[in-house]
Amino acid sequence: MFTRIPSGYYKVGISVSALSEHETLGGRFYTNVGERRVFVRSFRIRKHPVTVGEYFQFLEAIGSSNDDPELEEMSHEKPVTGVSQLMAMRYSAWTSGRLPTAIEWEAAARGTRDDSLTRLGTFAEECLNLETPITVGSRPECRNQFGLQELVGGVLEWCSDRYEGKGILKGTPFNSSSFSLTDEVAYYPKTRPFNAGFRYVLD
Repeated sequence: MFTRIPSGYYKVGISVSALSEHETLGGRFYTNVGERRVFVRSFRIRKHPVTVGEYFQFLEAIGSSNDDPELEEMSHEKPVTGVSQLMAMRYSAWTSGRLPTAIEWEAAARGTRDDSLTRLGTFAEECLNLETPITVGSRPECRNQFGLQELVGGVLEWCSDRYEGKGILKGTPFNSSSFSLTDEVAYYPKTRPFNAGFRYVLD
């Protein structure tokens, strides 16, 4: 269920020269302007986003009920959607984990090998502009070098970062029209975007 990301230097961010082109395509950047190499300490991250079934188990454990009727209609193997940053943090703590930082998420997603990104880019052609997320584990051939799946066609994924009071999300969700692992989205922590889910990390 988890994969270890080794300590080391990782390329993150978007170059200033590429910024305007990405923004024209709808990309948004809050903490990620300026391509750079950063040192990341080793951590373990889930290979898949948290599923609907797992989230329902969490709600039952904390004595809370589901108030999103659309989730009731979704397969329990789909990534959970419509989750706020606060609830994603609460779930992560319930598992003795935490949300990744935006840098950790991007380092794990982009990895260190261009061939991994090329494969994800090819996969993106089939998994953009969808009505619902792809089923967790349904495309194992499209994992990145660390074994992470559903980086494309899954959900926007909450990170622990805040920017001017808003939580940062990363990823290429099912309804996206373009593939990028550098783009960021920001919503207030209590907001529940329809395409927002999460995966968590263990130190």
